[in-house]
Amino acid sequence: MEGNVSQRRLYNTPTTSHSKESPHLFIQYDKRWRWWHILFLIIVLIGLIELILILVGYIFLHFKSSPIRIELRQYPKIKYQPLDQTTYPSFWRNSTSVYHITKEFGPATMGGMGMVLTALTTEQQRTGQLDVNIVLPYYSYLKHKQKGDELHRVTDLVMYIQDKHNTYSTLDTNQASSLHSSSLSTATTSTKNESPWVPLEFRVTKWKYTSIPPPPAVNQTTWYIDDRGNNQTLPADMQRPSLKHEQLTVYLIGPGNRSPFSMAFRARNPVGIYSSPKGLPQEWKDQYFLKAAATFLSFQASAASHDQSLFAPTSDLVSPAGVDVVHIHGATNAYLAHYLQDPTLWNAALPRPSVVYTMHDYLDELQYTNTIANVHKFDPTPPQTTTIIHGNKMFMSSLAIELANVVTFVSQTMAMEMVEGQMDFYLKELVMEAILQKADQGRFFGISNGVDYRHAHPFHSKRLTKSKLAYPSFAWQQLVSHKSSFTLSNHSTDYISIHKDRAKRWLVRKKVLAHKDKQLVLFVGRFQYNKGLASFERAIASFIEHDMVLVIIGQPNNYPLAQVKQWQEDYPDHVYVMTTAQEQKRWLMYVRAAADLVFVPSVTESFGLVAAEGMMFGAPVLSTGVGGLKEFLVDRSLDNYNAYLYQLDNKDHSLETAIAQAAHDYRYFVHHRSARELFLLRLIKQALALGWTRPPSSIHHHPLAGPVYDYIRVYAMAIQDQHNKMEKKEQ
Repeated sequence: MEGNVSQRRLYNTPTTSHSKESPHLFIQYDKRWRWWHILFLIIVLIGLIELILILVGYIFLHFKSSPIRIELRQYPKIKYQPLDQTTYPSFWRNSTSVYHITKEFGPATMGGMGMVLTALTTEQQRTGQLDVNIVLPYYSYLKHKQKGDELHRVTDLVMYIQDKHNTYSTLDTNQASSLHSSSLSTATTSTKNESPWVPLEFRVTKWKYTSIPPPPAVNQTTWYIDDRGNNQTLPADMQRPSLKHEQLTVYLIGPGNRSPFSMAFRARNPVGIYSSPKGLPQEWKDQYFLKAAATFLSFQASAASHDQSLFAPTSDLVSPAGVDVVHIHGATNAYLAHYLQDPTLWNAALPRPSVVYTMHDYLDELQYTNTIANVHKFDPTPPQTTTIIHGNKMFMSSLAIELANVVTFVSQTMAMEMVEGQMDFYLKELVMEAILQKADQGRFFGISNGVDYRHAHPFHSKRLTKSKLAYPSFAWQQLVSHKSSFTLSNHSTDYISIHKDRAKRWLVRKKVLAHKDKQLVLFVGRFQYNKGLASFERAIASFIEHDMVLVIIGQPNNYPLAQVKQWQEDYPDHVYVMTTAQEQKRWLMYVRAAADLVFVPSVTESFGLVAAEGMMFGAPVLSTGVGGLKEFLVDRSLDNYNAYLYQLDNKDHSLETAIAQAAHDYRYFVHHRSARELFLLRLIKQALALGWTRPPSSIHHHPLAGPVYDYIRVYAMAIQDQHNKMEKKEQ
């Protein structure tokens, strides 16, 4: 038994050979995690996280630009001086050259500016009084877009930019000696603290854009008058060549020969015009285009001066340099006004061109800025005035207003309200001082846009004609006959109203609409708050109450697209939504032809192109009537009305009241076809009066009337102003 006990004790008690392992067992026991170990670790981790956040916050605050503070101000009210439309410049020369600087034109059109520019320049060229040119970025998709148009290389030019990485080879002395000495000093000189100025090459291509196609060939011999006024024989089955007034010269600024500017202007379609590829900041792309454009204009002026006759009159107000007027459009191109004054870009021996700056918008354009660092990359001597620079930002629109000879806005009514203090708008403090100064000098004008209906013409549209939905020729003859009253036909097929109803039935057959007897309301525009999307809930409720159908056609913007689509899901019998470019291209023309009412609920509007186009298709306008819409919309309460105007915060003139009036009138016209036809003819007549060239009004009897000739008057004032500045400088 003792033996057994001893064995058990030996088994339970560590032997001598195991005594060396006892410290190891205690170490293992000590390494077990206790709650205070975990607590300590958590405290350490929290401390590290707080330290990291403090460091990140410090770095962020250290490098973050200081907030821009703009002091709110009240400005004096001055009397607006309208443009004198009763006279015409006596010194005008028909070969005066105008260069429009723009990001949009022709097939490179994304929004309203491109449509306006294309129409304006086309009509300017047709007058025969201007040599119209356009300077445009060479978007990559344009290479495959132009069929039959001529594209020719003009020249390869060089400009200079700063390269802090010094990836380019700097200029040597031999290269420098071949350039202008003024440009040379800036391009080659750098201090120890300044990045070197390096060459950047780019190509300019000339594109002969046919704005008005010649008539098709006929199967008999005909004659035409060429550009020199001579009669020319045109054989049978041969199309007449395009004449000078039917073509525009577009100069395309190509990408640079170095990265990242070799990626400039890459775009698959017009949607990519204002985007920039990765690695090329948008501000760099904008500055690159403007400095390249200034370099090209200087080249054009120099080339033209070499061809100038020695016997040309020196007293001619129009510049003999070949670049008489530079017309800058929009804030993204505004900095060109400064580049044109840069002695390193413009040959001092040549007279500087006159500059006209047009504001196409009073909200987004004012907010367009470039950082000073990005400007310095392209311009060694940027302006330093406090009215332009706020914080580390340079506000471009105010810069162009100060430097331009004449400034225009695209609405005469809104220009007057700006100057006379009736209009308040966001960030007006950035531009009002410069605008008032120009207005006091009589060099700030509102020129309301005209409308070119050739792209959307209900009588001549090929698509409507093919579908047998084009409006009748009898009605068109009534509209262009210049008679004081309309004569109605005895045949119903000559009625516009019959064709509008036919277009509605056609859309039902195509399953775009579900009902052919309901009043059709159309909204066309971007989905953004200042287009009035916030009021759609109220409008839709009223449309449903009066059994109307709303078709919404537009492009996504800052208003939630999901909400727009939700309206169609919630009210499938009354709301139809089309949001893609393919849908708009396919159906917009037909929906316009069928529409009974156009909905323009804009909170702000510089002109109102959609409203004018709606009237052209015989649809009255349901609208707030703000901004430039005031110039041509006439409320239901007045004679010769074309609109149902409302105010969102006015119970007596509410949105619901306007919709009820429109529904009542529609029901009346359904049962009174003659009255409806006369109403539609009057709407279209009023729309045609909004063209770029217009007949003399009862107030201004000068035969050259309309926005096209108003711009020629503005160009003459700019040329006169520049001439006076040059004379004063020489004295």
